[in-house]
Amino acid sequence: MKMKQIVKAVCFLALLAVTLGIVTNIFVPKWISGTSVSRLSDEFYNLPKDSVDVGIIGSSQLVNGISCARLIDEHGISAFSCATGEQPVLVGWFYLLELYRTQHVETVIYDTSMLYEPEEESRFRKTLDSAPMSINKMKMIIERSKSEESSDFFSYVFPLLNYHTRWTSLKRDDFGYDKEHTNMFYGNIMGGGVNRKADISKISVDNETPDESVKMDENELRAFRKIADFCKEKDIDLILIKTPKTTWESAKTIGCEALAEEYGLPYIDFNRLENLEAMGFDVTNDMWNQDHLNVRGTDKLTDFLAEYLKSRKQFDDFRLSDDYDAEKIRKYQIDHANKMLQTSIHPEEYLELLQDERFEVMIQKTGDFSDAVSVSLQEKMEALGVTADLSALDGLCYVAQLRDGTPVLELTQTEPIIMEMALADGKTGAVSSNGTDEVVMAVSGRKSTFSARGLNMLVYDKQNHEIADLATFFVNEEGVLDIMHDVKEEEEQ
Repeated sequence: MKMKQIVKAVCFLALLAVTLGIVTNIFVPKWISGTSVSRLSDEFYNLPKDSVDVGIIGSSQLVNGISCARLIDEHGISAFSCATGEQPVLVGWFYLLELYRTQHVETVIYDTSMLYEPEEESRFRKTLDSAPMSINKMKMIIERSKSEESSDFFSYVFPLLNYHTRWTSLKRDDFGYDKEHTNMFYGNIMGGGVNRKADISKISVDNETPDESVKMDENELRAFRKIADFCKEKDIDLILIKTPKTTWESAKTIGCEALAEEYGLPYIDFNRLENLEAMGFDVTNDMWNQDHLNVRGTDKLTDFLAEYLKSRKQFDDFRLSDDYDAEKIRKYQIDHANKMLQTSIHPEEYLELLQDERFEVMIQKTGDFSDAVSVSLQEKMEALGVTADLSALDGLCYVAQLRDGTPVLELTQTEPIIMEMALADGKTGAVSSNGTDEVVMAVSGRKSTFSARGLNMLVYDKQNHEIADLATFFVNEEGVLDIMHDVKEEEEQ
């Protein structure tokens, strides 16, 4: 009888634990936009054991600044990024412990941005609430609980205590979100926008007078010492870097150089002009916003670091490993091609990138650009399937649908045009060229708005059934044909 009662008690506790786990998973917020901490946990904890050679930790500058997929695809170096938006250094220490526990990494790259930022509770919660329970997570909880700014210890262990009142604001994603369709690859998300106002004088710190009042945050510095000590203990090659960032300062560079010297660590600051030049940095095209690289800048910094890594250590070619995921790399290559399209600032280069069998292009004319059409641009448009003389469209309405280098439809007339069309995958599209204030196209009834008038193009990825880009060729203030993208950027939750 006693054994039967014990079995009943064990079964009850097991059922209670499972129920608590399910309810907690529903109530804890899902960080699936921006730098997407929830998706990071999904991907990281499903990696094959001991399949990563290079671990990356730090803030959002490394979510966007280094491409682990490119390290694999182009250089054969297996890497994974555990960087997260505004990542406290103590969280970086936690991910270092997890990288070593699950992957036994031998090289770690760390971005030093957060050494100068004060701790904020919300930055801890995203990781503490997303990561599964482990010994290392308990270590981080214990360390974090020592701070006067921390939440209650038990709210970290049992997040439901912190979020039980969310029942009135639960969304569909809280009950389960799509984990297959994601733009995160090996912990990285590529930037698909261009900051065309970026100023090299604000990125390079070489000629800046250091502000002696700028100091590292004491708590962040203390956490960094834990990272450095652990790497030394486990013989991990720790490499410090700073990605290009307009809000960086010379005093911070000097402080990081001194810290690196203290520990005998390499430090590569890409706010130094010599390093920017070495990576082939183009200030007009390589920044996503003031603090983050886009896909083009990321490619350059990744290639630079790949050569640097190979100069320090010989890596086995991960592309020959049984753990190499060809399907994931194929998806990355598609996303990379789309982001290259979205970051093109040269109309003729853009048209060359459109010559991809995945793309179907819907075109509408909403503003005049005829005087800026060159012979070369006309030829590239014709390669896509255009038959109309674009330099002769002044005063006319024009729409087209291009697929596989041929026009599915093309219409030029003086009267306004409003037309529906069938896309290759069976979806419907709609275009108009009628001089109205609203500049839109639509796919399956969902409107896409353009910010400029000219030659509006909706680029549809017929293989992946999604819009790859929205772009407009227009004449800028200098009278030159220019390009504007209307890319929706996800913001951090």
